Amino acid sequence: MTRRSTIRRPFPLSLALALTVLFGTLLLSSAAVAQPCLMLVPELDQAVPPESLPQGEITLEGFGFQFGVCLLSVTFGSASSPSTQFIDAFQMTVTVPDVSPGVYPIQVTTVGGESNTISFTVLGLEPDWVRGDCNQDGAYNIADAVTILAALFDAGTVVPNCVDACDMNDDGSFDISDPIFGLANLFSSGAPPSAPHPGCGTDPTADSLDCEEFTACP
Repeated sequence: MTRRSTIRRPFPLSLALALTVLFGTLLLSSAAVAQPCLMLVPELDQAVPPESLPQGEITLEGFGFQFGVCLLSVTFGSASSPSTQFIDAFQMTVTVPDVSPGVYPIQVTTVGGESNTISFTVLGLEPDWVRGDCNQDGAYNIADAVTILAALFDAGTVVPNCVDACDMNDDGSFDISDPIFGLANLFSSGAPPSAPHPGCGTDPTADSLDCEEFTACP
């Protein structure tokens, strides 16, 4: 009696791959369906930092934050955040939408309801300027120190519209120490102003001073 040998054929690779993808999809779908959504109305306490340029990333702090299908939207006025990242029930990071400069109410909406709103300032892009050229005449000299002294001590003088440029010592303040620093540099071999100086640029150090306009830079 002749015995036939059995040949075991390998499992088709394409079929194995298809089954693997199908199984993975089912697991992901099950996880999404199983995600619990709490019927809690979220609360907003603050945004850190309280201001940012468009497309900047900020952290929202509060309570009742959720993720995935449970988070419906994070809005700045009528504009939705393009990206959100859940940290925990008390924190989440969001990307500021590309909106015009101004103050916007932020609101978080989940399946539990709409949060209260908090105010958030969207900044405009700062123009290029030169530190030390306080009067914006395209030069750095004693006239800039005189401009600062007049703005500080003459009540009838308008404060320059680029206070950043008048912060000669780059300490984040606009005060008497700025003309002293500038005069020391000009006449006593003191240290020169930090960047942006002597050419046009933006402030590499964060502070509370603003530059609304600087006509001496293109």
